[in-house]
Amino acid sequence: MKKEKDNLEILLKYLKGELSEDEEKALKVRLESEKELAEELNLLETLRFVVRNPDKVRGYSGIQELSARQFKEFRKRNESTEGPYGITISDSGLNPMPQGVRRVYDTISKDTRRVRFRIDGLELILSFYPISSENFRIQGQILGIKDLAPVKVIITSGELKFDDICDECYLFEFKRVPALNYTLRIIYKNKTIGMADFEL
Repeated sequence: MKKEKDNLEILLKYLKGELSEDEEKALKVRLESEKELAEELNLLETLRFVVRNPDKVRGYSGIQELSARQFKEFRKRNESTEGPYGITISDSGLNPMPQGVRRVYDTISKDTRRVRFRIDGLELILSFYPISSENFRIQGQILGIKDLAPVKVIITSGELKFDDICDECYLFEFKRVPALNYTLRIIYKNKTIGMADFEL
């Protein structure tokens, strides 16, 4: 958690031009080798562009909504005491495929939505499949866990709770959940190693 806050402070200083020459050189070396840090900088640059250039992104509601969500997630991540919070990298629901474009996989419904999160070095991928007007099937995968150990995924909405144990590829599934706002927790070795919020 402290490392994430330190990284965020360094990146913000970099964007403001407040780093010394040596500090900037050291950061650029890290950006070459640390993918998640580079993605975080890219997100911050996008947020800054949207805030500074509202006229240029007006009409691109997906960009505006994603940027607003990322800003909230950055704040949650810095304030969370329970575990690292996920930052949305992409959401197909905000950038739907144009009508008439043929999908690669015919089995994928046009209503399927996929969201990617970056969580403290991990990547969480969620796919949402509508099975009725009020219920969804959720399939997910966690990338970046180094050693083999049981991983439990829990999603909660108020008093409602669902959980599943990941398989050896860190895939998990919730076969039928109602359309609500959820918080997802990744439990690894009895510790919360990642969290993410999503809405169905």
